[in-house]
Amino acid sequence: MPAIRRWRLQAASTRRAAVRDALTAADFHGLEHVADDIADHYAAYREANMYLYPDAIDVIDHFRGRGIKLCLVTNGAAEVQYAKIDRFGLRHRFDHIQVEEEAGFGKPDGRAYVDTLAALQIAPEDAMMIGDDLVWDVLAPKRLGMKGIWCNRLRAPLPPEAGVTPDLEITTLSQLPKSI
Repeated sequence: MPAIRRWRLQAASTRRAAVRDALTAADFHGLEHVADDIADHYAAYREANMYLYPDAIDVIDHFRGRGIKLCLVTNGAAEVQYAKIDRFGLRHRFDHIQVEEEAGFGKPDGRAYVDTLAALQIAPEDAMMIGDDLVWDVLAPKRLGMKGIWCNRLRAPLPPEAGVTPDLEITTLSQLPKSI
């Protein structure tokens, strides 16, 4: 399993190993016993401080109210992702939810988008992907004929090496209803 995929699917054990390796690399020998505590405290802090952007629910509900089919495509382990989905009340807002662990592949693998389109019975040219990652949420879907919308909340310049131009660039989700 590639390292990045292992990180997403086995986050706790991979995070613990990364902290142990970092302590060893920094010559903090003899402190490996605290690595798991450091990793677990980081995970708890990250979880406690995770939030949805304030405009997310309103925009999702706007498009759902218009009868537009919505799908959530997310990478990672099912237990972790569904905990977040349920914590933020998202499950009932989507027609289809695809989680990497259940599907057997995740973004930017083209199968993640193809399976989603099949589940929703939508042709690529009638679909769009909205996200903050130029490769995973814009380039990969565009290669399949979908529209790719870049949510660039940090207002970063489009990197010349990106190899893709988004069909639309927004800085907040609340711009979507007026833009599409």
